[in-house]
Amino acid sequence: MAIWDEHKSELKNALTLCDWAFPRPSRSSIEAELFSAVTGIDTTEEEMD
Repeated sequence: MAIWDEHKSELKNALTLCDWAFPRPSRSSIEAELFSAVTGIDTTEEEMD
C-alpha cells in the first residue's frame, strides 16, 4: 500500500496536482482524464494504478 501511495503521489506531481492542494479528487478517474488530456494517450483509471 505504501508503494502504491508513493506512485500515486508522484503521478499527481507529474500532472501538476500536488497532494496538499488536491488530496482527494472528487472523482477517482480525474488523474486518468488529466493524463489523457495532456498527452493525448487514452488512459483508464485501472491503467494508472
